Amino acid sequence: MTGGRSGTGAAGARFSDAARPTMEESVAFHQLPQRKREFDVARRYVRFRELGADGYVRFDFAIGDPELAVELTLALADYRSFCRDCEVVYLTRDQAEAVDFERSKWRYGAPGLQD
Repeated sequence: MTGGRSGTGAAGARFSDAARPTMEESVAFHQLPQRKREFDVARRYVRFRELGADGYVRFDFAIGDPELAVELTLALADYRSFCRDCEVVYLTRDQAEAVDFERSKWRYGAPGLQD
């Protein structure tokens, strides 16, 4: 061989060291999960979904972990009372996207993959 080492990729394709993925690229895909917040049954989460023309609010409600939620529907006034009485934490769009991303790992087997 001339010009350096070469190897075989996962699909059997040959590549040179110049084309080999760097350690940073490999680690980014296989990162260890970040440590999650401790499960706290006193913490309640709400993810607003939509306000229908009929005046009903569709939302997700979770206790302790926003990834473990149930979908609920209440009239707007009841929704406001429910959230106030439960002292909920409202998920931001970024937090909701993070929950969706985490769920995709379970649904599709790897983050961000879809069939």
